[in-house]
Amino acid sequence: MEAMIQNQNRLSPSVSDTAHPGSISSQSTLVTQTLVPQLGNVINDVDATSTWNEAQHVRSMSMENPLLGNSPSMSLVSGKVAPSYQDPPTSAIQDSAKIVQESAQNFSGGHIGPRENSDAANVDKEATILAPQMVNWEHHGPGSWLSVCSRPGLDWVSQRTGVADFDNSARELISTWTRRLTLDRNKLTGTKHREPDPETAWKYSYFEDSFDSTLGIVYRPEFESALRAHFRGDLVSGDDAAWFALRKTVYASGCRIYLSKNTSMSFTDIQTEAWSYFQSAMSVLIELLFTPTGLLAVRALVAMTFFSEGLGNPALEYMFCTSAARVAQAKGLHRRPAKAWNLAAHDELHYSWLFWAIYCCEKHIAHRSGRPSAIDDDEISCQIPSEACPGSTLDVEAFTYLIRHAQISSQVSKRLMSVKAFQQPPNTLLETVAQLDHQLREWRDSLPASMRPDDRLRSLQVPRDARYFPTILMHYAYYGSLMAIHTIFAYPWVYSTIFGNGRGIVTQDQVIFSSNTVAEAARNIIIIARGLEINGASIQWPTFYYPMIGLINLFIHILKFPSLPSARSDVALLDVAAGYFGHMEFITAGELSFPFARDVATVARQTVNKTSKTDVPAITSTEDGFSLAPDVDIPFSDIFCASQDFNLDDWSVFSSVFSDDALMNREIAF
Repeated sequence: MEAMIQNQNRLSPSVSDTAHPGSISSQSTLVTQTLVPQLGNVINDVDATSTWNEAQHVRSMSMENPLLGNSPSMSLVSGKVAPSYQDPPTSAIQDSAKIVQESAQNFSGGHIGPRENSDAANVDKEATILAPQMVNWEHHGPGSWLSVCSRPGLDWVSQRTGVADFDNSARELISTWTRRLTLDRNKLTGTKHREPDPETAWKYSYFEDSFDSTLGIVYRPEFESALRAHFRGDLVSGDDAAWFALRKTVYASGCRIYLSKNTSMSFTDIQTEAWSYFQSAMSVLIELLFTPTGLLAVRALVAMTFFSEGLGNPALEYMFCTSAARVAQAKGLHRRPAKAWNLAAHDELHYSWLFWAIYCCEKHIAHRSGRPSAIDDDEISCQIPSEACPGSTLDVEAFTYLIRHAQISSQVSKRLMSVKAFQQPPNTLLETVAQLDHQLREWRDSLPASMRPDDRLRSLQVPRDARYFPTILMHYAYYGSLMAIHTIFAYPWVYSTIFGNGRGIVTQDQVIFSSNTVAEAARNIIIIARGLEINGASIQWPTFYYPMIGLINLFIHILKFPSLPSARSDVALLDVAAGYFGHMEFITAGELSFPFARDVATVARQTVNKTSKTDVPAITSTEDGFSLAPDVDIPFSDIFCASQDFNLDDWSVFSSVFSDDALMNREIAF
């Protein structure tokens, strides 16, 4: 057995024992020989007068060139060929940086100035906003949790607080987060394909204490049967790459869970151990996407998506989930199976549940990033099953509720946060907000009492049973969607873009209702986060995304109404949130540090203190002291006035706050 495992470690990323035509092993040399001369010629032909788009394209190619330029050192093991890539030479990276610098010099000194009023300046607003040297820029829409870090958001915060250096805090937050959205090159090279011994493999083959098991991503009977056959050495499959990727991803995810529960290993060491398995899984990604595969490949891609949702690893879930959605739809999983397929009942269940798992994950990721979904709801005819296959770990009831919420979330993104939505008449938007708010509250009321979110939380204690993660997600999803639905009235820079700087068609009652709704949801989210455990197996959405958006939205509410009686208690709650992120920094040994939370709490406290010392009359509240009173006279022109006339094209969040020098230095260093 040991000899078999050692031999496996020396083989190609593909699980198949031979380098068959079409495998990674057999194609590596061909790709190298074909592309390297062409890439070299292209790079040499680029001069200083190239446009940014051309230079960007060449840079992207040159970043790949070092990987292709090193011919794999071929190791022969019993007649088998296994490519072993070396680290790219430093000179290649310097050449890439030089191209970026040359292209940057041709862009008006690299400065992004104010928007022009002429029509010509608005022809391609995206190109104007995105600085040429931003080779690693990321787009987040106005509904994203990073909206406050956009140029419109930062200008509004500066107006309300008088704090000129809040941009620095936002820059630090975005700099920290953007580094986690992509991989450092050293994480892609030197892959060592480890195979644990059978005892360890079974420990890492988790089916408890994981959120994805609730959705039945990995079908337990099928996986365990294949794993036994794998260790016996008699596994025969035409889906070798898919089985390899799925097995390694299960090891990676289970490793985090097992080591967090049963060892005293540090957060960083656990992530390093898990990443080594996941790195192996990624080595066959091209095969999963571009070679003939079956349902197992879709399962592998979804499992890789869920692993990427981990708090301690690079946040690659957007790309992985998009890939899973594309492959699933390419295989027709979004459609109701045709009768001509003659599918067995259990096969149809597998197809349907797997598609809906992808749907829930993809809609959630698209919503929180403010990016378009890869799944069109109008194209779906796949039915939601009412039962699971024997031996499956999925929770039919909880899963069905999550699907219903994802469908509402999809409508929120499409009908309220899209470019088309922002171009609708204000009356239409008001009606849409009312409709979606009603649908969401109906969904909440349909939940079992044990999973149903309250309007106001004092604390939340959830038993650590099989429904722990679904219950936490139901609460977070409900409060998060409430905030998303009412964002157009809660974010002044969004409000002024749609409705102007005055009252317009929006009634005061609507603004009061939306403000109260968003603030209460933000408080509830922070209270939930206070009781969460942070460890090596923590997931990103409950431990980072929702707590951060709760903190940001409560911060905005305080700045809008600093004289509200609840302002001081809300500032104290921001301190709780800041302490939570400080605890995260402690647990992760500084790997995850977000001083933005402390800065936000400080700015909010200063604003409230300054307001209390002025002659500004206190805003009245309801008897509970936390909500705006119905008869309050909201100073629209003061709260909702933006310093400039922004539109949707001004929301390229990352490019709005970075200085040119900081970006250039970061990209060259990368």
